[in-house]
Amino acid sequence: AEEVNPEGTLRIQINAHQWAWDSRYAGPDGVFQTKDDIVSLNDIRVPENKTVYLQVASTDVIHGFALPHFRSKIDAMPGMINHMLVYTAEESEGEYEVVCAQHCGAAHYLMKAIWTVHTQEDFETWAAESSRRSALAYNGSDIDSHWGWAWKEN
Repeated sequence: AEEVNPEGTLRIQINAHQWAWDSRYAGPDGVFQTKDDIVSLNDIRVPENKTVYLQVASTDVIHGFALPHFRSKIDAMPGMINHMLVYTAEESEGEYEVVCAQHCGAAHYLMKAIWTVHTQEDFETWAAESSRRSALAYNGSDIDSHWGWAWKEN
């Protein structure tokens, strides 16, 4: 059986809600739910030639996290964390559409994000700057900004 979280895998939490995709990356400390986490809205970035391990959940209704160009899809369900591996290849650098593949309400058509594949160097530059900005903007009493969960191994 394939290892679920092989060494060097990028881990990202995806939180679906009407009508957007939130993403959370552990910052340099490697732990989710800390001050240095990278949090973004409808903007998911990954390095090329890397395995990406997603944990996907929903805050409201059933959504379908779909990456058509990578032939990958998983349901985002309230009260559940689903797991998905996505493989990026050296020739994948660029921007790709993320869509909701499950009708989720009146503005379903708005639920789109961009999955950007960078070179490793460009990804590391983006991640370092994003983590730095997250730490500067961190507000411990802003409960709504602390969505997410402790990483759950499958």
